[in-house]
Amino acid sequence: MSARVTMKDIAAELGVSINTVHKALTGKAGVSESVRAKVNTKAEAMGYHRNTSASSLRRKDINLVFCLPRASREGAYFFRYLWEGCNRFEQEVIDRGITVERVEFGVGGYADALEQIDERL
Repeated sequence: MSARVTMKDIAAELGVSINTVHKALTGKAGVSESVRAKVNTKAEAMGYHRNTSASSLRRKDINLVFCLPRASREGAYFFRYLWEGCNRFEQEVIDRGITVERVEFGVGGYADALEQIDERL
C-alpha cells in the first residue's frame, strides 16, 4: 500500500511552495492560471485526494451529530439522561467552532435515521 500523496509531495515535485499548491488546489487567488493548471495536473497524476477530515480539523470546524432514540415517549426512561448530557455538551462548545445537530428516531427507526445522515454526508 503506497503512502498518501500530500501537498508537500506535489510542491517538491514541481519546485514550488506548499502555499502555492494549496492556493492552486483550493481555487484561491495568488497563483497564475498556468501554475494552477500545472499543480492540478501533477496532483491528478500523483493520485492526490484532499483529506477533508484533516482540513476541517485544522480549521477547527467540527460538525457533530447526536443520533439517539427520542427522549420522550418510549425512550423517556432510558435515553433522557443521554440527551441531557448532549444538551450540556452543546452549550459548552457553542463558541468553539463545533456545530451540533440532533437526530432523534422512534422505535425501529435507527437504520432510517443513519441512512438520512449518510445521504447528507
